[in-house]
Amino acid sequence: MDTTHYTLTLHDLTLNVILGVFDFEKEAPQTININLTLDFLTMPLACESDQHQDAICYAGLAEYLQNFCHGKTFQMIEHLSLQLTLQTQEYLSIPANISLEIFKNPPVDNLRLASFKVSLPWKNQSSF
Repeated sequence: MDTTHYTLTLHDLTLNVILGVFDFEKEAPQTININLTLDFLTMPLACESDQHQDAICYAGLAEYLQNFCHGKTFQMIEHLSLQLTLQTQEYLSIPANISLEIFKNPPVDNLRLASFKVSLPWKNQSSF
């Protein structure tokens, strides 16, 4: 039984998004932080080839997610988390289970951070 795992984790990826329920939250984009884990179902080619074109381009994925958010308004981190997870799945060319957690600094005096996490198996196109 093969127990080899291939996992890529991006820590503290930042995106600027319009996110919130209150009008003042929607006036300008705010920075959110994301932890994104890709648990590949097969070995990525870059493991053997050592070639950039065989790897997941971090900059390309970050730009893809930022472009998705551009011009959109999101109210809830739950919704944004799911949408970014689905967009990540669309970006990938190699099968991977995805875990994406968003961290937001909410406008609550006694709360420093809030987060929401979505874990999605590869190409799970259930009732979203």
